[in-house]
Amino acid sequence: MSTSRKSLRRQSLRYRFAVAVVALVGLAALGACGGPDAAPAAESGPPTQVSQTEWGKLVEAAAKEGELVVYTSLGGTEPTFEQFEKAYPQINVTVEQTPTADLISRLDQEIEVNAPGADVAFHAQTSWYRDRAENGSLAAVKLSAEAVQAGWTERLGDREYKTVYAFPYFIGYNSSTAKKVSSVKELVDQAGAAKVGILDAAAATAVSFQYDLWLKAYGADFMERLSKLDVKMDSSATTLAQSLAAGELDYVANMVPGLLEPLKADGASVDWVVPSENLSGPHYNVAALSSARHPNAAQLFVDWLGNRQAQELMIKKHSPGSVPVQVKGSIPWGDVATYKEEDWPKSRWDKWLADEWTGNFG
Repeated sequence: MSTSRKSLRRQSLRYRFAVAVVALVGLAALGACGGPDAAPAAESGPPTQVSQTEWGKLVEAAAKEGELVVYTSLGGTEPTFEQFEKAYPQINVTVEQTPTADLISRLDQEIEVNAPGADVAFHAQTSWYRDRAENGSLAAVKLSAEAVQAGWTERLGDREYKTVYAFPYFIGYNSSTAKKVSSVKELVDQAGAAKVGILDAAAATAVSFQYDLWLKAYGADFMERLSKLDVKMDSSATTLAQSLAAGELDYVANMVPGLLEPLKADGASVDWVVPSENLSGPHYNVAALSSARHPNAAQLFVDWLGNRQAQELMIKKHSPGSVPVQVKGSIPWGDVATYKEEDWPKSRWDKWLADEWTGNFG
């Protein structure tokens, strides 16, 4: 993808991470001094409302900074974030996307040595935001008049991060070989000899939480009944989507947004349905880092991602999904459950996998 100032750049975090680790080791010795290119830390704390005059100055300062680096674990964000560049053409956005665990490791290393890197973090591990807010690593949110009108004062409370998007795991199916079903219970009850793809519960706590919801809703033998189907398990939703398009699967019980749409556009016989009950999935948060080298651009982006235009884009580009600002096509905010990390520590997750998963799926 072009690295011109007119087009958003997407760089491989996995590639750069190997290089960055070496750089961060060298920077560690300079950590006490702030490292090279260190910027004064932005103030953390509760959100503050900004007057229109002051907001105009922030936009001007962001334009002078001219750059923004966003780290995200949500795939396919480029079409959405490109709209930020169109709204603010003086700001060149670099997006680095990788799975949450790798992303957080990189963020933590950069923060600890105050190394140049992310200005904004956008991922679904809420506990990371809580912990980083407590130690002053997140900048206080500056609220524009538009953000106040959209209800962000009430939503944020005293937090330094916004919850801006959630998606439910949904059912994908091959429209040439399978019939539409309304729920995972109906899928399991009627699957017969159908080939069913499922995500590995060990891939993420959010996936295990979804299985646990089904288990509680559909009976203690649900996992056993699911395991007796012709099941293909994988930790990658991308792999399952490709298998569905190739006709190797009839259903995928827990698909994620952004994968089937391009396959269908290319002519694959795939379709999907949001289950009528027991919806759950990850909730995504966004925050400006107090160590951001482009602090005004970071504040502008965090504000923009919560406005109506960006929320509409999130639903258009990452559907099915849910956003807190009421927009057409969004699943009502609050209808997509997510696990509470304090209720699902690693010890509980490990025990759940041992009790409910390993015996049925190995």
